[in-house]
Amino acid sequence: MNLDLYVNNYSFKSMDLTQEEIFRLAKEIGFDGIEGGSLTDEYIGLLEKYGLKCCNCDMPVEPDGSVSEETLKRLERYNANDIVNVRKPDVDMAAFLAELRNPVNGYRGIPGAFGTFEDAIAAAQKEADTSRIAARYNYKTIYHNHTHEWRTSHGEYIMDTYLRHAEKNHVMELDVGWALTAGVDPVYWMQRWPGRIGCLHVKSCNWAMDPEALGMTCPVPKPEKGLTRDQQNIQQAYAEGPQGPMENSICDWSEVIRAALDAGCSTFIIERERIYSGNAIDCLRADHDHIRRCMAAL
Repeated sequence: MNLDLYVNNYSFKSMDLTQEEIFRLAKEIGFDGIEGGSLTDEYIGLLEKYGLKCCNCDMPVEPDGSVSEETLKRLERYNANDIVNVRKPDVDMAAFLAELRNPVNGYRGIPGAFGTFEDAIAAAQKEADTSRIAARYNYKTIYHNHTHEWRTSHGEYIMDTYLRHAEKNHVMELDVGWALTAGVDPVYWMQRWPGRIGCLHVKSCNWAMDPEALGMTCPVPKPEKGLTRDQQNIQQAYAEGPQGPMENSICDWSEVIRAALDAGCSTFIIERERIYSGNAIDCLRADHDHIRRCMAAL
């Protein structure tokens, strides 16, 4: 099957590269496009120069909540899917970046992270404003998971709680790697949410741990259906890193991609967080080649 395969800029974080160098390497490896970015003249120029597409672009919003005609034209021409990252003008980026260095709701690293039933509802209500802005222009917004959203409460995953209370055009950027790390079966989970899977972060996971793998501390939940996981030596396992070679992942990637397609998702993005051998380029090239083979097998 001929499907586009994107790469996230974050995958190149370990290398001191300019944006143009990232675009050049993405094209050289064989990716069809890049995830995210503000559609400035410079950014669009690089997309055109290297023949790359863009998905999940920024959509800057005017102070009155409207979106300029110029922005809409750029999104229509260069955003390869119907998902945007709404950027409101009153966001204090300095404060946002400061939050990254401090725990939020007991979870390190992600501003606004939620890990309880009540927090999930509050987060969905807070997100509603930007989702409604996007909906006025026929776009969707996304939420990207890590591990903590797969804790269980009130008989369901916290992630389920969040989606049930979110706007209907607010969809999942399902990070398969972190879901697997939390002990979740992504195929089973996606089957429960048709139409709400916006895109996939295709990320390897070589063993499952639990929803606390990124630093939270609470009793480990036992999902109704999940992957078998060894609760012993969890911290040591995380220290060694669960994101090794894609071919050693504990999921069948062809099955995962097929389930995503069945759920209405056709945007697939490789995000490499950890280097297991060589450098980021070596790992990304191996990731790319393996997923291309899995796509071809559909």
